[in-house]
Amino acid sequence: MVKQRRTPQEKKRLSLAKDVVDQWGENQKSFRKKWPRKKALASRARRHVVTRRLSEAPTTTDDVWVPRKPLLKWSGTRLGVAVKGKHERRARLQDDPRKSPDARARRRDRRQARGRSAPH
Repeated sequence: MVKQRRTPQEKKRLSLAKDVVDQWGENQKSFRKKWPRKKALASRARRHVVTRRLSEAPTTTDDVWVPRKPLLKWSGTRLGVAVKGKHERRARLQDDPRKSPDARARRRDRRQARGRSAPH
């Protein structure tokens, strides 16, 4: 069976539907380091509780046992949803900007002055 070639439009549609992006400002590859650390911290906290309970001279082993804190994984946002939200926010700010026109003009002037006075 031969695989169908996809058009650029189909590829984009699939990408918007399937790709996942994080919207909390972290490196997209940080999860692979963060997850083992999160598991280790949860296990370490559990071991500390068990050690403390053992030092209190328990009567049975049921008094010592503690379950590990459940770890939850959060999925990111679909690319299509993120892009749509970004467009909506941009349109909303275009209609009702957060800054006054005077503040925007001062900022524009400051940036232009900085660009002119910078050495080349």
